[in-house]
Amino acid sequence: MKDTWSLQEEVAHMGARWVWFVLAILLGGTIGWGSAWVFPAPTEARAPLYVAFNSDALFTSPDDYKNAQFEEVTDLLLSDPMLDELLAGLDDARDRETLRAQLTVEWRNAGRWTLVARDQDPARAAQVAAHWRALAFAHLSDALSHAQTFSLLDLEANLLARQLADVTRAQTRLDAIIIAVRAWDATDPVSAEARAALWAYALEFSTPRGFPEDGAPRTAYTDWITELLGVLAAKQEMLNSENQALQTRMDALRVAWDTELRASRGLSAYLVVELGGEVETRPMRSPGLLALVGGGVGLMGVFVSWLVRMGKQR
Repeated sequence: MKDTWSLQEEVAHMGARWVWFVLAILLGGTIGWGSAWVFPAPTEARAPLYVAFNSDALFTSPDDYKNAQFEEVTDLLLSDPMLDELLAGLDDARDRETLRAQLTVEWRNAGRWTLVARDQDPARAAQVAAHWRALAFAHLSDALSHAQTFSLLDLEANLLARQLADVTRAQTRLDAIIIAVRAWDATDPVSAEARAALWAYALEFSTPRGFPEDGAPRTAYTDWITELLGVLAAKQEMLNSENQALQTRMDALRVAWDTELRASRGLSAYLVVELGGEVETRPMRSPGLLALVGGGVGLMGVFVSWLVRMGKQR
């Protein structure tokens, strides 16, 4: 055995036996290629779908909101009712969880979504992907239609809430004015401050007429106050009726609001869904790829054996 080891000699030794490397690559590639036929890989059917969020400018954190909406869409597409309907349409004997494991939702920010179905049978995979996409489009379109209605109802509810708040404030103030007018008292003669206070009360909710002249005795205000209280009572009745009408409308609106919210599946009215493209099928592991991997494994095997032999020589 030689006392010194030379890398140049080892490389020359390997080069002289290049045929073993070629044979290892060919053998590994043949085994990899053959395994694709002996153990066929599942087929992947890909059905394109367009789902986009078209109103980034309206939100403080548009990306977070968009991602949350896309998660809602994904949950809907893989929900139990969706899969049960898919199974019923396919007349499939598989159970829901088995089907769920064979489905994947892929999406990108540009709105390019892909519904992926895997199956050993290429025709079956394509059928599942196509039917799933049709159901997804129908359900999403329906949910987004309800989301549009919900958005309008939400705007109306906010407007009604503001109107109710305005009426409630007016009622509270009117009740205070009526109490103040009834409790109005002044010495005889009526002071300028008491007279100004009574006039200010009257102006808030009425257009008073025949206000007693400055210097008139307290008794001159009795009939005027009685008339003012009648006007304020009529205004109070009108506000009560308006409040009741708004409450009735709000109750009915709340029922419709809840109904449309549930039907919208939590989706935003700013989402858009469209069909596009054809369903494409492809094997998950192609024979060419397996042949390449097999050839690489064979080459690595020869190289490792060379390293082992070289270590023993050293």
